[in-house]
Amino acid sequence: DQYFCQASACFPKYQAQLTYNYPHLFFKGLTLRPKFAVENIRYVTFDALAQSAVLTLERRFFKFPSLLASLDYTLEFIQQSGAVKSDDNQSLRIGSLTPALKLDIRDDPLSPTKGFMAQTSFEFASTALGSQVSPFPIGYTRFQLRMDGHIPIVKGISWLLSFRTGFARNLEPPPDPNDPSTQYAIPLSKQFVLGGAGSIRGFQERSINVSDTAIRGTLAYVNYRTQVDIPFSGNLTFGPFLDAGNLLVDRFSFGILRWGAGVGFRYRSPVGPINFDFGFNLFPRAGESQSQFYFSIGVI
Repeated sequence: DQYFCQASACFPKYQAQLTYNYPHLFFKGLTLRPKFAVENIRYVTFDALAQSAVLTLERRFFKFPSLLASLDYTLEFIQQSGAVKSDDNQSLRIGSLTPALKLDIRDDPLSPTKGFMAQTSFEFASTALGSQVSPFPIGYTRFQLRMDGHIPIVKGISWLLSFRTGFARNLEPPPDPNDPSTQYAIPLSKQFVLGGAGSIRGFQERSINVSDTAIRGTLAYVNYRTQVDIPFSGNLTFGPFLDAGNLLVDRFSFGILRWGAGVGFRYRSPVGPINFDFGFNLFPRAGESQSQFYFSIGVI
């Protein structure tokens, strides 16, 4: 558990899940994985308590290159609270189906130094899959793609190049297009956000968002990341990084970018890299901090 404190209150952030694997369902190689999860999340402009039941079918086609296909059915119950706009304090039910593919030819999935990984998913949420119909229907699609390349420069030095993008479309337009409420839109907890250790370092977590906008059309993002890992001492590496990205409503662009840069240390542990990054917002806007420190575990 983690606690985030402000001047007058603390917020507990936690996630718990129960999962079970049924290998070789129907035929060899097909796995059934039911999962139950609960998560409490603080976003910039609201809080969300999410409870979900997920049923996953998974099949690995090759050991090398590793090609994994999966199909998820998810039923979520989300309680949004503490929102800046009172309309966003909602109880939501979302049913969705998500096929996904992952190709991995890296030398190590936990601490890669060379190779390539690509993964893509397409989430389809609809009232036909269990999403709520009343007081307003929920339906949307979300496509996401991530590609990471690890290039060895000389012995011990590795260069990461990463490209990530996503595109979401609302499928339930409001009966009255002049209605100013946030209903008949992609729910806040399903909108894309950027900023932080997993996207653009130098910005606060989830600080690049459009939570003040009802997404009744489309929402898209691109995210570029690059860093160099240089041996420092034993399993500890050091290196600079540069991140960039955008988040756009009703349009898509590979440019119009926000920029972050900095340096970080990474310790290669048995559970993956332990990361300490210090990032700078290269072109801060009014109200934005100029630097941020991050601690994270795993490939980011």
